[in-house]
Amino acid sequence: TKHAISSIFFPKPDELHSVLLKRGPVLASGEERELMLFSGGFVLSRVELDTLVNLLLDASSGRMKHLTSEELSERFSDIDTDGSGSLDRSDIRDFFRSMGMTLSKTVLDGLMKRFNSDSDGTVSFDEFKSMMHELKTDGGGSLDHCEIRDFFRGTGMALSETVLDDVVKRFDSDSDGTVSFDEFKSMMHKLGEEPEDEENGYFWLGLGRKLKRALTKNGVTRKLDVAFQMSDIDRIENMGVCHSKETTMIVDSELAPLTLAVYLKDVRHPLVVMCSKPAHVEAWVEAFR
Repeated sequence: TKHAISSIFFPKPDELHSVLLKRGPVLASGEERELMLFSGGFVLSRVELDTLVNLLLDASSGRMKHLTSEELSERFSDIDTDGSGSLDRSDIRDFFRSMGMTLSKTVLDGLMKRFNSDSDGTVSFDEFKSMMHELKTDGGGSLDHCEIRDFFRGTGMALSETVLDDVVKRFDSDSDGTVSFDEFKSMMHKLGEEPEDEENGYFWLGLGRKLKRALTKNGVTRKLDVAFQMSDIDRIENMGVCHSKETTMIVDSELAPLTLAVYLKDVRHPLVVMCSKPAHVEAWVEAFR
């Protein structure tokens, strides 16, 4: 994984830079993942439960503080397709399916538990609104010392405490211990107008761009799971079209049209990836080619 990360994200001067070809939500080993396919390889990242909460509430970091009760009510009604006045498991499952995301039972259980404070099996509008209030008071739209450290670890970079302290100090203009998006913009503007020596300038601009992605990904938190180079791939199977005896034993025939198998060299079992629609499987197979 480390070698693949270096090749994809930090190529040597004589190597070609990888280009992002396709990205999207999938199930891998029965758990939610984001699959990112680059010209030089692919990466699977774990999508955190907080991300799904934000998506359900439509609460990106930039919108959260300004989201009105009326807008939240409209969002609730969009998910409550049967007009029952509450959200059950099928409402939430179908909502994510409409976004191209298939949730595992474990994650669906986790979402229900997070919202359903009275444990009656459904989410009322008051519970929905209460979760939004909780997010608003939890420092949404900013990153603290630990979040910045974990973010860079998730991208394959382990920052020393000295560098981490420098990152926070450099961007945290009000010294409150967190980096807001406004502080990020201010520092990036300053770096653009008053460049330091070339080496230092590239360093800070590079970290700044990574922080920007962390602060503007619609509340999405990802942690790197695995990464492989294109040269690691032996073959790809669309299990709805053709499949080997091995994958037949792994995946139920009814789910085969939603599944692709990635065979890796020197790895005994294939990486089985499930999508929400057969068309998504076809699109992934075409992208891998």
